[in-house]
Amino acid sequence: MMRWNRTIVRRLFWLASFGWMGLIFWFSAQNAEKSAESSGSVMTFLLRLFKVDSMEEILADTVLYSMVDFALRKSAHFAVFGILGILLCITISLYPNAIRLQKIVLPLSLGILYACIDELHQYFVPGRACQIRDVCIDTAGVLVGVLLVLWLGRRIRRRREKKQAAAAQNTD
Repeated sequence: MMRWNRTIVRRLFWLASFGWMGLIFWFSAQNAEKSAESSGSVMTFLLRLFKVDSMEEILADTVLYSMVDFALRKSAHFAVFGILGILLCITISLYPNAIRLQKIVLPLSLGILYACIDELHQYFVPGRACQIRDVCIDTAGVLVGVLLVLWLGRRIRRRREKKQAAAAQNTD
């Protein structure tokens, strides 16, 4: 099995992080009408996927539709920025000299900065708005993504250490 050079892997994760930021930028550049159309398509898909019996009822009831649409949009903010947090945390974690605090603070700071830039960008897009609430939701997504990577990394390390300890014990 080929071992990847750590520098190449780091560069690939930086590329993936910036690519993901570009995707976020592209979604944010959609005007209000296109954004609403995309959300509506996703909502219809999800309602069909989960075989919601009252799908027509939800789509016809404007208040209920607005509530579901709002929840879907905010969940998308959280998820998209959670993935960004995961990518940034993995990227920073690939630096061997990074200490635990850097593995938390750097990806979190970069994610929050990008959330602010994203909302500022939306201010200039027709029909869109810059909302502090979205920055907070984005920040929560980044934080959960970072914590998830750190938690999984810790579990993997502990499991590896147990295997090594067991192997060392068996050779004695």
